[in-house]
Amino acid sequence: MASEIKGQLLKLENLSVELGGKKILQNINLNIREGEMLGIVGVSGAGKTTLLNAIIGYYPITSGRVMYGSKIAGKFVPGMENPESYKRLFGFSTQDPSFYPELTVSENLNYFAGLYNLGKSIKEQNIKKALELVELHDFVSMPGKNLSGGMKKRLDIACAIVHNPKILILDEPTADMDPILRVQMWDVMENINRRGTTIIVASHFLSELEHFCDRIVFLHTRKVAFFGTTSEFRQFHSKIKEIQIITRDGKYDAVLKKILGLPFIEVKHSNSRKNRIILQAKQQEHIINNALSRVLTNEDIENLEIRNPSMDTLFKMFLDK
Repeated sequence: MASEIKGQLLKLENLSVELGGKKILQNINLNIREGEMLGIVGVSGAGKTTLLNAIIGYYPITSGRVMYGSKIAGKFVPGMENPESYKRLFGFSTQDPSFYPELTVSENLNYFAGLYNLGKSIKEQNIKKALELVELHDFVSMPGKNLSGGMKKRLDIACAIVHNPKILILDEPTADMDPILRVQMWDVMENINRRGTTIIVASHFLSELEHFCDRIVFLHTRKVAFFGTTSEFRQFHSKIKEIQIITRDGKYDAVLKKILGLPFIEVKHSNSRKNRIILQAKQQEHIINNALSRVLTNEDIENLEIRNPSMDTLFKMFLDK
C-alpha cells in the first residue's frame, strides 16, 4: 500500500485552543512538508506563539488534533499518542533564552544534549555540528551571559538542535536585532534548513518571511486567513500598483489637486514637507502612466516610480477587507 504521507511531516486538523476560558485559535488546518521553511505571521495577539506551543504539545488542544507523518507506519498518527517520542521530534527556541547564562557555551550544549540520553559519540558529534551551524565554535569557553545579543540567540538555537530534531520551531528569532544581525540570523536558519531540518518560524517581519520561507500562514481573528506561497498571495492583488511621486518645490498642492481628479487612483499617504505622495491604483502600469502624463508635466514632478506594493502593504489591505 502506498504511503499516505507523501513528504508531509505534520498535519493539523481543526485545531482549537482555549486558554483561561478565552478562544485563542479556532479550527486551524495546516499541512507542513518535510524540509520546508514555513513562516507564520499575524498582528500581535493573533495566536502565533499559542500555535507554536500547541504544535509542540506544550499547550493543551481544546479540540482537533496534530498528526505526525510516520514513515514506519506509512500514515499519519496522532502526535500525542506517544508524547515523549513526539516531543523529541522538535527543537524550540522561544522569544526568551532557555540556556543558562552562568554556564559556558560548551557546558550549555552538554547539558541540553544530556537531556536526551545520547550516546557519548553521538553527543559529541551533535555538539560539534550544532556549533558549526550557528558559528559559535570559537566561543565554546565563553559564559552565555557574556555573549552579544545575536550570539545569545544563536546559542539558544544550538541548544534547541543539539539532539538533531526533525523540526525546529523559532518564535520571533530576529526580534530586537538590527538589520545586519537579522541577515546573519537568517543565514544560520538557512544553514540548518539545508541539512534537511524542517523549520517553522513566527515573525513580525513579513518581508523576511517572503524572502526565505517556502510558504506562509497568515493568522487573523483566531483563524488561518491565508496559507500558501507569497506568489499565490500576490496573485490575489496582481492588478494593484503603488505609485510614489516626488513633486518639485512649490508644486505639491497643485499636483495633489490634479491627482485627486483621476477616477481610479487613490491617495494612500502624502507628506507636504518632503513633497512626497504615495498612491495606489488597480490598473496596468501603462494605463497608470498614460493617466498621470495627461495631468502632470516635468515641471510638476521630480520623480515618479510605479512599483508592486510590499508584502506588508498587501497584508494590511488583506486584513482591512
